[in-house]
Amino acid sequence: MIIKKETSLEIQSQDTKETLNWKLEQLTNNNLPIEQGMADYIYFGVSNIDAKIKQLKAYKDEILKEVKNLETYKSTVSEEIEEWIQGQGIDKLNGLECSSITINKGSEEIEETIETVKFVLDIDNDRMEKYLVENSLAHYEKITTTKVTLASKDKIRINSKRK
Repeated sequence: MIIKKETSLEIQSQDTKETLNWKLEQLTNNNLPIEQGMADYIYFGVSNIDAKIKQLKAYKDEILKEVKNLETYKSTVSEEIEEWIQGQGIDKLNGLECSSITINKGSEEIEETIETVKFVLDIDNDRMEKYLVENSLAHYEKITTTKVTLASKDKIRINSKRK
C-alpha cells in the first residue's frame, strides 16, 4: 500500500515560493527538523505530481485502446447489419430518427504492379567522386555549421532512497 501525503505544491494555482516559505515557517514554529522536513515536503509534492501524470497517461492509453476497440466493433456491426439487410432482400430502410439506411458497396482488393526505372552506378561512390574531382566536374567546398544548444533553467532533481 502506497501512503500518499498531499502537499500544497500540487495545487497549480498556488505560488511555489510562498508555499515553501509557509512550510518553512510551519517547521520552524513547531521546532521540527527543517532540512529533512523541507526535503520530504518537496519530495512528496513532486512525487504526487508525477503520480498524477502517470495516472492520466494510463487513462489516456486506456481511452485510446477503448476508442480503437469501439471503432473496430462499429465496423463489424455495420458489416453484419449490411449482411442481414441484404439477407432480407431489402435495399433501403426508411426511419423516423434518420432519413434512411442504405448499403454502401465496398471495394474489391486490387493488386497492381508498377515498374519504374532506377539509375544505378556501376562504380562505387569513392571512385566516382575521385573521377569527378580530377576531371573538374565537381569540387570540394568547405561547409561551416553552427550547433546551438538551447539554455534551460536550473531545476531540482529528487534522488529517491533505495529500498
